[in-house]
Amino acid sequence: MRTASYKVRVRYALRTFFLQYLSSYMSQEKYSISAAMISNTDRATVYIRLLDEGTLVFRPTQGISLGNSRFKLLPTEDYDPEDEIWEFQPGSVVECEFRELGGEKVLVAASRVRSEAIDQS
Repeated sequence: MRTASYKVRVRYALRTFFLQYLSSYMSQEKYSISAAMISNTDRATVYIRLLDEGTLVFRPTQGISLGNSRFKLLPTEDYDPEDEIWEFQPGSVVECEFRELGGEKVLVAASRVRSEAIDQS
């Protein structure tokens, strides 16, 4: 039986490979992700901007891929809306784009997807 730390290491390695693979093909500042690029996984790490922090701060969380660069945000284990004010709340469907944060290209929630747009997809 594999340990939890083994699974974490494998996830991290896959995530790192995925980001390096995509970034090698992209040279623009903003990127969009297609459903085909993430067809082997239904979850991804999505960074959410935190509000009222006094400086630009992002928090990683998990998102469920809905295709076409859209993700449904999941709360972190320690999510506390009284402690952190997320730009988009858990359960929101957001459009994501790749941005460089801390020298690494990551998925960042860029805008909320209106429910009418979700229904039409």
